[in-house]
Amino acid sequence: ENLVRVIRSCTKLTQLQLKLGRTRFTGEGLKNLSDSLPLLKNVKLLNLSFYQCNGITNDSLFRLAVALPLLSSLAQLHLSLMETRTSNSGVSIISEKLNVLANLTEVNLQLSGNHTLSDDGILSLCQGLTSLK
Repeated sequence: ENLVRVIRSCTKLTQLQLKLGRTRFTGEGLKNLSDSLPLLKNVKLLNLSFYQCNGITNDSLFRLAVALPLLSSLAQLHLSLMETRTSNSGVSIISEKLNVLANLTEVNLQLSGNHTLSDDGILSLCQGLTSLK
């Protein structure tokens, strides 16, 4: 909640990097963070790391996916979901939103250690990336 309040007051940011790996950051925290992201109209680089945050689920990623297209200046997206509870549907919903980001030139998704992620999830990721021509 405090993190969200701070982000909401930083509307001039052009870069936001939050490395919250190995913390107790929850899916509810990601939902709240995602709701504040559209206020950051100038953000060109978004780097979010949730390494080993077991509270990050497909449901919370859905809220992030809704927020991403509202970041119209976004050029670089770095998202670490290593060893979270992300599966095919979580990767798919993020991938579907990539084509809306007209200024996006760099994507770095780290998905290692998500044992329920299969070929279907990787295929949806590839389809989302091909739309970035």
